[in-house]
Amino acid sequence: MKTLFTILFSILFLTSFGQIKRFLIQAQVVDQYNNPISDVYIVNLDNLEKDISQKNGVFSVWVSPSDSLVLSHISYFRKIVSVHTLLVNPKVELISENVDIPEVVVSPEQVSEFDKAEKNLAFMKEYDPLLDFEWLKRKATRLQLSQQNTTT
Repeated sequence: MKTLFTILFSILFLTSFGQIKRFLIQAQVVDQYNNPISDVYIVNLDNLEKDISQKNGVFSVWVSPSDSLVLSHISYFRKIVSVHTLLVNPKVELISENVDIPEVVVSPEQVSEFDKAEKNLAFMKEYDPLLDFEWLKRKATRLQLSQQNTTT
């Protein structure tokens, strides 16, 4: 009886895992002008399987019907796509992300940040804290003397 129960339980256990159907999906990543995008990083959020798109923008990942994929590229906005959407239309369009870089002027007369800092701190070479301390002691002594004279 125990053997029959164990066999029945094993079969039930194995068939329950058989219900989760995984399959290989293949799709293409394109930009807004329908040009393929290479080197797009694709991650399945459910099983963390990864792929990188080829030169023609094609990638393939093992998925289940309820999975979602994240597509990311340094020059484009990140996009999350469901497997259902890819089954209907195997092309994913990424929108370009414009990055404004400030102008950089390079010239032989240009002063580096280090030179600017060195110039700003040049006074520290002339500054002698001991001389300042002596001056402070003399001033304190004069202040004490003036206070003694006013109280007497």
